[in-house]
Amino acid sequence: MKRIVFLALVGLVATSAHAQSLTTVPSANAAVEGSAGLNTMIRSEARTLQTVISASELTSMLNGQITGLTFRLDGSEVATRPDLAINFANYDIYLGQAATTPSTLSNTFASNYIPGTKTQLRGGALSLAAGYFPRTNPAGPNDFAAIIGFNLSGGNYSYTGGDLVIELTHTGNSATDFGLDAQANSAQVAAVASQGYNALTNTGVNASVAPVMRLQFTPAATAAPEPGTLVLLGLGALGLVVRRRRTA
Repeated sequence: MKRIVFLALVGLVATSAHAQSLTTVPSANAAVEGSAGLNTMIRSEARTLQTVISASELTSMLNGQITGLTFRLDGSEVATRPDLAINFANYDIYLGQAATTPSTLSNTFASNYIPGTKTQLRGGALSLAAGYFPRTNPAGPNDFAAIIGFNLSGGNYSYTGGDLVIELTHTGNSATDFGLDAQANSAQVAAVASQGYNALTNTGVNASVAPVMRLQFTPAATAAPEPGTLVLLGLGALGLVVRRRRTA
């Protein structure tokens, strides 16, 4: 009996801690090629890209934990990219609650956050292997690349509703440029971008298009229980074992 209870608890913890889901934004492009290409996210030169996503795109993630994101190769690319591994000295990702909507996105990056909500989720060097972005469908859309996971703030961001800001800033890969899938700014998803690492204002380098992204998240129903909850579950299970022995 003890073994059964123990294994059940282990299974509960493993399922809760590791169950991950994926969603595409804009959702309209989940199975449809975007209307543009964009290399800001992997540019050979330093860039900053800020995207605001409408809450209507994120309903499946409500009260869940966002744990990573990725992009897919633009349909105009004729081969898997990059040809060789590319390396970024710094590749940082921030998330926060939006003070604006996609339609009212400000050219001043700080103004798009509700004060105090900007949170760094990823930082430091990043290496993307040759072929990281696969070309799987010549007509597009291609498959998404492997998730770029978060390594700061516990590796996850609690999404509690409202429009969301995702800001990406990097130092450039000093090697090559190629296009990733993107879509024209809309009421659902819009982006602004700038030359430079940790830039503060939009300089229009992305020509009013937003990246097509895949977000990885742990849904609210499978979010890992608090340690105190696990202790109570364990004590409850132990109590059942003791009671069963006494009444046997």
